[in-house]
Amino acid sequence: MRKIDVNKVIEDGKFNNYFFSIFMLLILVVLFDGYDMGVYGVTLPSIMKELGLTATQTGLLASVGMFGMMFGALFLGSLADVIGRKKVIIIGILIYSVFNGLVGFIHSASVFAVIRFIAGLGMGAITPVIVSLLSEYSPKANKTLLLTLVVIGVPIGQLVSSLAGVAFLSTQGWRILYFATFISLIVIIPIVSRIPESMKFYVAKGKTDIIRKTLSKANPEFVFSDEDIYEVSALNSKKASLYSLFGDGYARNTILIWIAFFCNLYLYFGVSTWLPKLMTILGYTLTSSIAFLAIFLIGGIVAGPFIGVLGDKFGYKKVMPFLYIGSAILISLLSFKTSTAVFYTLLFLAGATVSSVQNLTLAAAPEFYPISIRGTAMGWGSAVSRLGSATAPIIIGILVQAKFPMTTVFESFIVPAIIGCIAILLTKKDPNAAHLRNDVAYPDKLT
Repeated sequence: MRKIDVNKVIEDGKFNNYFFSIFMLLILVVLFDGYDMGVYGVTLPSIMKELGLTATQTGLLASVGMFGMMFGALFLGSLADVIGRKKVIIIGILIYSVFNGLVGFIHSASVFAVIRFIAGLGMGAITPVIVSLLSEYSPKANKTLLLTLVVIGVPIGQLVSSLAGVAFLSTQGWRILYFATFISLIVIIPIVSRIPESMKFYVAKGKTDIIRKTLSKANPEFVFSDEDIYEVSALNSKKASLYSLFGDGYARNTILIWIAFFCNLYLYFGVSTWLPKLMTILGYTLTSSIAFLAIFLIGGIVAGPFIGVLGDKFGYKKVMPFLYIGSAILISLLSFKTSTAVFYTLLFLAGATVSSVQNLTLAAAPEFYPISIRGTAMGWGSAVSRLGSATAPIIIGILVQAKFPMTTVFESFIVPAIIGCIAILLTKKDPNAAHLRNDVAYPDKLT
């Protein structure tokens, strides 16, 4: 009778069509999520004009959605460890699709804030739960690359919203960009039929047939026996709670990762939310400013695969300091008037570095925790990061309203870049990693 660690069987598999189909569906969900995140920044100048908002009010309105994302990541991320990650993904899609679509019908800032907050609950849950689930359904050899690639769905979705803004904003108005979010409801159908649940739920419920079917797809070389007992390791079976993120030696990494998450999304959403408006202040047209945002987002999309490969090869600690330093320098340079070619290059590289620090942090973070608490870990981490994304629009809005020079506004991003870099450099490997690997015999030790 063999005790089989189901997660190890999956990790030992080779990348195949099964892993590919899971990855493609999950990145599609993240893409729609990214569109919903990005559409506010694209429509921000038009909303300010129609609703008569000041820069500070606009920053607060942006932050309402970010706070919704923070609470969504916190509540639904933790709920995923209780009811299942697949169910939470479906709930998140329903919330962000319906309520972002409803934004197109509103005519007051207060109603906008309420609806956007609720939409944020769904948007905030998606990325951490998907990262948690994909980290379980990825071969070990390709894990960092796949996790880096899946979160690229966010800037891809934001890019789509930017292109939609260029195409429709001047002729159809800003509301149609929100109506388009109803389309994302269709992805629920393949999610229900094609995406597996976390193995810990199958094992707990004794669903042997589903376990065997899943393992045979993930690792066709694995040989089954009727007497096999399927388990998750004791570490991966531990109960998820906030305390579990600070016990057993996890406290140091938890605090440092939270700091990095906060700084990362302060950088990302501070730039992506305000870039179109800041560019109009510098004298560019609205259409050109939205195009600039598109170039910024393309930088993150193009860089993603390369950063993922570098992360797998050299490790996150050797790659991320360069990304943080690059982010600080490149964002600062955006406030200076240069030739068109130079400015486009700076935008592209800034997008590449700013996006990549968050993508690589998301890819590395799950490995600091056992599978059983990854949903909680990623949910809390994402909630803290959303606090950064909620804080940035407010602070930038205050700086703009106070009429600080644009050089000062852009240079203010240097501070979070430095703090995030220091936090990442101080992290250490999972103290229980050896226990996690060796806890359950697989596949040839007999008991």
